[in-house]
Amino acid sequence: MAPPQRHPGNQGVLRYLAQGGDPAQVAVAVAPDDVDTWRLGAHPDVVEWLWARLNGVLPADARFLVGDTAALVDPSSGLIVALALGTQYALRLGPRALGEARDAGYATLHEFTTVGRTLDLPATFGTGWVFGRHDAREAGWLAETVAGANR
Repeated sequence: MAPPQRHPGNQGVLRYLAQGGDPAQVAVAVAPDDVDTWRLGAHPDVVEWLWARLNGVLPADARFLVGDTAALVDPSSGLIVALALGTQYALRLGPRALGEARDAGYATLHEFTTVGRTLDLPATFGTGWVFGRHDAREAGWLAETVAGANR
């Protein structure tokens, strides 16, 4: 597996997860089959959407824990393509899919009212990120993103 900590496209995500610490020290591990999805900083339904529905269309198993957070990471390139965030999740999309998502009204900004924080994905994670909406099109978009990462 290509180390996600070394992929330049992951630096924003890793800085966010490091919470002021060293992004290079954010742990990345293959998700064990018996992981307790209630302890991953996200609602289990979000984890299930990422790990069961979206992971299922990818060419290789991409279920990882990134800083104890459920994520999808392309094992070939090390590119983080999805991240669970409480009751939300973020997706990294290529240019064509990003245009479709924007046209469909996908948000790039979310206010987490329970913790009094707003997350601006492009400013924090980098370009190409949107908040997911449990839309069937997301599977194809992520498959396209992974294919683009491996060209």
